[in-house]
Amino acid sequence: MASNNTFNSVLRSILQLYSSSNTRRPSLIMQVGKYFVSEDLKKENVILPTIYNTIESIADKITLLLEAETRPDCLNRASRAMGSLYLLSPFDDLHVAKVNKRYKPIYRLIVAIRFLDEMLFQDRCKSGYLEQYWPGYERFESKDDFIQFKEMFIKPLVYSILIESAAFEHPDAENILKGTKDEKILDEFRTLQPSERIALSRVTGKAQSELLTELLAYRRMERINDSETPQVNDDFNAYCKSLYSLSRDSSKELGSTLKIASIYASAVLPTKLNPSRKSTVEAFKFLSLHVEKGKLSKNIATSFMRMFGIFPQGFGVTCAVENSSNKQVTVEKAIVNRLYPSEPTSPHCRVVTRFNEFDRGFRDQVVKRNVNLFFKAVYDEHSRAVVRRMASTLEQAENADELLEKFLPRLWEPHEYFGTREVNIWNNVSYDEFKESAA
Repeated sequence: MASNNTFNSVLRSILQLYSSSNTRRPSLIMQVGKYFVSEDLKKENVILPTIYNTIESIADKITLLLEAETRPDCLNRASRAMGSLYLLSPFDDLHVAKVNKRYKPIYRLIVAIRFLDEMLFQDRCKSGYLEQYWPGYERFESKDDFIQFKEMFIKPLVYSILIESAAFEHPDAENILKGTKDEKILDEFRTLQPSERIALSRVTGKAQSELLTELLAYRRMERINDSETPQVNDDFNAYCKSLYSLSRDSSKELGSTLKIASIYASAVLPTKLNPSRKSTVEAFKFLSLHVEKGKLSKNIATSFMRMFGIFPQGFGVTCAVENSSNKQVTVEKAIVNRLYPSEPTSPHCRVVTRFNEFDRGFRDQVVKRNVNLFFKAVYDEHSRAVVRRMASTLEQAENADELLEKFLPRLWEPHEYFGTREVNIWNNVSYDEFKESAA
């Protein structure tokens, strides 16, 4: 279980193991790319064992990153991991889509692990496999149950989600996304045509299935040699293979739970051209749209919004704060730092400025809707006061709207602040309402 001092290094290690250009330390993506173009003998004897060792190492480090001695601490670790990835993503950079392509599968994995875990704590999604192998609160008390949680709950999600994302390294998938050598180079982050989407889904689905089957067969051989029983191994493999199709089946609670993690990760860390922080708040609109179309369980979507809220972890909120001594209202900067907000539109935040200057004396606050400048009605109310105060300046300005936005931003970009300061947005965040749940 990672301490605060090692948390960031563990997260960086996971990202490097998943995707890295360092040929001396081959990543999962690099090895999968080689697997798809290598001869069978090399696949079996060299590349497949490396893929197995890499994905096992990722699973061990994900467990180290996310798991703790209590349910509240597990929630806080997930919030921090998600928020760190979101804050590390350079939304103002031209290469943000490429960065998000690397971060998104890990983000999706974190969301899937923690959300499914929470649903199980609420007696939801309990398939036969999960009823047998998910140890619940016992993992906080017993080393054996903790190991079972890692091996039988976390690892199937790691295998399924990361191999699914790595399947995009198949040459036929790359040809669809980037164009063939004989064609004009295409932007892989463009909006695909319907025919391209269908072809890409067919290629990656087949590649994922073939690679996962081979990888699980190799794992079976390794695990049985390590004294794992054939029945446990068969259960693991069957469940792991079922997760891909389950994530496309909204008729089951488990299917909707897995699918919602994919939708949410794509909205929060988009791999499209010119994304904006503002658009990431609209993730809940995508979820609502899927519910309306019958592609997502309404009950699961409601539970998800209750847990995650509409503002992603790490989002830069601007809020109107009244000074208790002189009743003066100032606009301060804050960062979302907790799951399970009191209301989906009222994020729990750490306020990082005082009188609009960055301040080390952090304080936590629930930013209610009526003081959150992200919402247009609140922004308009406060902007009228700014317009009155700066009337002459705004009248002379050619770009009055941009100038007003500078003085009164609806949100702020915390990427540079987070990357250049030794700050911890998640220390001492409380989840007291979950402390007695195990009793």
